[in-house]
Amino acid sequence: MREVREELGVEIEICTVIDSYGGASLMNEYPNGDVVSYVTTAYLCQLNEEPTAAEADEVSEVGWFCRDEIRTLERFEWIDLVLDDAQYIPDPYSGR
Repeated sequence: MREVREELGVEIEICTVIDSYGGASLMNEYPNGDVVSYVTTAYLCQLNEEPTAAEADEVSEVGWFCRDEIRTLERFEWIDLVLDDAQYIPDPYSGR
C-alpha cells in the first residue's frame, strides 16, 4: 500500500495475494559485479482513485492495459508469471 501511495499518489485496497516470485529470473548483476536476488510478492488490488504518477523520478507515465496488451510491452520476464497466475484469481468485485 505504501509503495503504491508513493509511486502513484493513490490509496488502494488489497484484495488478495497472487503469489510470491524469486529465483533466477529475479537475479541481477550490477556493473560493479554485485549480484542480487529479489523476492517479490504480487497483489490483486482495487484502486480507490485515479493514479497521477506522483513519484516523477521513478514513474514517467501511467496507463491501463489488458493482459494481452501487457505481453506486448517491454517488461521483465517474471511479469509473465504474474499475468499467468493472476488469470486464476476470482474477481472479488464481480458480485458487487
